[in-house]
Amino acid sequence: MTDQIFEEPLPEWAASTTEGNYMAPDAQLRTRDGRRIGNARVERTYYYGKLKGAVVDIVTDAGTSVKALLLAEVTELFYPPKYIMKPVTELIKDTDQVRRDYNDAISFALQDEDGILFLSTWNEGDWESLRKEWPDFKLPSIVV
Repeated sequence: MTDQIFEEPLPEWAASTTEGNYMAPDAQLRTRDGRRIGNARVERTYYYGKLKGAVVDIVTDAGTSVKALLLAEVTELFYPPKYIMKPVTELIKDTDQVRRDYNDAISFALQDEDGILFLSTWNEGDWESLRKEWPDFKLPSIVV
C-alpha cells in the first residue's frame, strides 16, 4: 500500500498557503481574541529603525489600519497564518457592477419611507427579508 498525500484545496479567496509566516504580505491573520482586534491581512512588511526590527502594517476586516506591529505583537494577537489572500481586485470581478449595486440600494432607500431599515437589511445581506419586505427592489446581480 502506498501512502497518499492529499492536499487540501485552497479557499476561493486564497492565492497560496504560508507555513505560519506572520510577515508574509497579504497573509490572512485570524484573531485570537475578537474583543481586542478582528481578523486582518498583512498590508506590508518593512524594517523600522526606531524599533530596530521588521514590522508589519495590517488592515482588519473592518478596515482599521494598524501600523508598525512587531512580530511578538502579531503572534500575540493572531493565530499562525495558513493562507496568502488574493488581492481584493481579483476577488471582485466587476467593480463597476458593485458600484451600481450600492448606488441602486442608496437611491431606493432615499425614496422609501423605511429607507434606513432597508439599508440596514441590505448591508447585512438579508436577501430573503429584502425580497419579502421590498419586492419592488431589484436585488444585486450577485444575489439573484
